[in-house]
Amino acid sequence: MTIVEIEAKKTQLEVEMTTALEAAKVLEPGSPEFDEAYARHLAAKSAIAKIPDEIAKAKLAENADAIKAAAATVGEAIAQVVDGFKVADLIGVPVVALRYAIDSEGNKLVIFNPVTQARSTGLKGERKSKGAGHTMIVAPDGTRLSCTKFVTANATDAEKATQEFKYPHAVVDSKAKFDKFCESHNLTGYIYELPGAEEPAS
Repeated sequence: MTIVEIEAKKTQLEVEMTTALEAAKVLEPGSPEFDEAYARHLAAKSAIAKIPDEIAKAKLAENADAIKAAAATVGEAIAQVVDGFKVADLIGVPVVALRYAIDSEGNKLVIFNPVTQARSTGLKGERKSKGAGHTMIVAPDGTRLSCTKFVTANATDAEKATQEFKYPHAVVDSKAKFDKFCESHNLTGYIYELPGAEEPAS
């Protein structure tokens, strides 16, 4: 549904909620008619509570085409710049990805062919218990965030109000969930950093 359609749906639900409540007021409590009217009131009220989340999802969907078009235009411009500066010749391999970031001092940074897959923080020669430590999210500027802080910083207010986001860390408690969250919120350049796996000491 579009945002306009959702707003119209909200208006209809508000009318239904008020009408049902007014009907219930003149009926005998406990009667089938009262129960039916009050049930309609509660159903409409419940549906209205979900409207903010529906609007947030609709905005993402409506922006998807514009974001895709912008990404294509920016991508073409970047490709021309990379070719013009012969970056592939400088680094010795084709440029297949890059990360753009602004650090805490305002410096603009570009990293060619960044490693963005999940990685372990375990150090060679150091024995760690399997599952020790916490999964961290590394931002494009190198800042390390807990899963909870990452989700809280990027989730919409509507999402935060839902049961699914009651425990933010659970939203990205796997690489697959993390990838899905990043995709749905148009986040790029973040690294899913796993805690150290058990490695034998050398």
